[in-house]
Amino acid sequence: MSALRTALAFTGTVLLLGTTLTAQTVKTIVNNGSSANRYDIVILGDGYQASEQSRFDSDCLAVVGKLFATEPYKSYALYFNVHTVFRASKDSGADHPDVSPPIVKDTVYDASYNTGGTPRCLYIKNTSQALRDAALAPAAEGRVMVVVNDSRYGGCAGQFAVTYNGSSMTEVQAHEFGHSFAGLADEYDYPNNTYTGPEPAARNITADPTGKAKWPLWLGTSGVSAYEGAGYYLKGLFRPKSNCLMRNLGQPLCPVCGEQIVLSAYATVTPIDNPLPTASTLSADRGVKLGFSFTNLVPVSGNGLVTWKIDGTPQSSSGNQLTVDTGTLAYGIHKIEVEVLDRTPFVRNDPNGLPRKTRTWTLNVSTQLPDLSAFYLQTYPATAGGNTSIVTVVQNLGPVSSPAVQVEHFLSVDKVISPDDIYLGGITQPPIAPNAVVAPNRDPVRIPAHVAPGVYNLGVVIDRADTVKEIDETNNVLWIPLAISKAGCIADLGYADQVYPPKANTLVGKTGGSVHPTVTAPCNAGDTYAILLGCTGTTPGTPLGGLNLPLNVDACTRVFFAASLGSTLVTGFVGTLDSGGYGRGAINLPPAVATGTLTGHFAAVVIDRTTGAFVRVTDAVQFTFQ
Repeated sequence: MSALRTALAFTGTVLLLGTTLTAQTVKTIVNNGSSANRYDIVILGDGYQASEQSRFDSDCLAVVGKLFATEPYKSYALYFNVHTVFRASKDSGADHPDVSPPIVKDTVYDASYNTGGTPRCLYIKNTSQALRDAALAPAAEGRVMVVVNDSRYGGCAGQFAVTYNGSSMTEVQAHEFGHSFAGLADEYDYPNNTYTGPEPAARNITADPTGKAKWPLWLGTSGVSAYEGAGYYLKGLFRPKSNCLMRNLGQPLCPVCGEQIVLSAYATVTPIDNPLPTASTLSADRGVKLGFSFTNLVPVSGNGLVTWKIDGTPQSSSGNQLTVDTGTLAYGIHKIEVEVLDRTPFVRNDPNGLPRKTRTWTLNVSTQLPDLSAFYLQTYPATAGGNTSIVTVVQNLGPVSSPAVQVEHFLSVDKVISPDDIYLGGITQPPIAPNAVVAPNRDPVRIPAHVAPGVYNLGVVIDRADTVKEIDETNNVLWIPLAISKAGCIADLGYADQVYPPKANTLVGKTGGSVHPTVTAPCNAGDTYAILLGCTGTTPGTPLGGLNLPLNVDACTRVFFAASLGSTLVTGFVGTLDSGGYGRGAINLPPAVATGTLTGHFAAVVIDRTTGAFVRVTDAVQFTFQ
């Protein structure tokens, strides 16, 4: 259509060099979507002077309002766009060559009554100019309406559907558009005519007195039969119903005519609108999930049936979207198809399958990816603060090697990795060959001393940061139960911060945050504890009544200890071990300007509540402030 419009526009430019025409005004008055998938109606006006443009605009709105209030146009209104092109005429009205004296008007398209010798046949003579003007609209399917500014009743249809703008204008245009759009015949007759010719081409008239030649599936429904008198002949031609808009104005369209209108719409429009992806040929890595979708134009009355297929196999989705997991597809070319069937009650006889439309995408699954799977996990009952063995087996099910990847372990209560879980550390696993099986060695693994006794879920997680693109991202986690008993008579200091190594932690001053150094001494419940900070290392340490605190007491120690007393930012660094033998410290810093990097260590001492003697010291844990 674009080539035709370009040619017409060029021709119009050449012709206009030798003629004088007024400027045109182009408007879109009904916009239901892209012209690439709509039947675009263009309405021209003839015999309207420049001062009568508002009359033309209101006439167009009236024509469109009537058309889309008439079934089946009403149900299928979304299948149409409507544009108007106004070019003023010198005179108002149309030629009346059959009156005395003849009336001659100077109009853009030279509209005239008595076309072909029929007084009420109002048609245009300057069809070339009409085509050029119609091509100025965003799109045109070649069927153009023309409204003529004349009060004398009339209309005719061929390439153009022409009507006058008198009291029956909207009915006449709906009738005439049935001719030009759907190829419908006139169903009225003239006296004393008998048809003896071949079967007519139009679907709504027949020479078969039974009607079976054209509308067998409609016979006996909605008053459809074979009524003699049609196509201008009183005898020999038959129509589907006793009355219809194609016979008399003010009547609805009969089922046979309505069927042809729906089929004519489907000759141009597919109900699969705005398909995504827009490209019909795609390429994707194996393991990627792709979304396919469209907007379904089938009216509710059509009870549309949507079928998605992959390589001819129907999928479970029956809606407007489908997600394709390329990890389930072999390498190579695949066909993704959606089929939409309009099961409309307006159509029964559909030999060409027009209400059934498909959209196909060609998908090339090309790049090969690894597929890391948590294949096996085993451990043994453990004690808080003690070591255990964890056997982990990772398999690469993919056809290519994986890059190096992190393999990590967690303790969880609900098998969902979250900040509430206890981090047991991890290891960087070197690249794994295709189909290879490896056992990342992390033996032994220490269970943090502050873990309360109970049964947990031990999990292995491969590539938690999702840095490796894989065929299947859902097989990277495996869980098994792990029973953990209470810590023995130990003294331990560790961070009880989720998803963090228990023996090292960092606070960033700019963003703020919290750390929770926790003392665990089950056999010293009720005794006093103190968590101290040193900035000059852990050796040689500091003697404390026969014990050696693995911390060099220095200026940091004295300043931090004084700051921790009564502070709201540093809490729980001096206190009493609870009934489980736990002492929980916390540093809670709001966002602040970072002043540099400070690296130090925390260590804790336990003091007998009765004698005041130092009875236990913990190991040291690293702390960094940035």
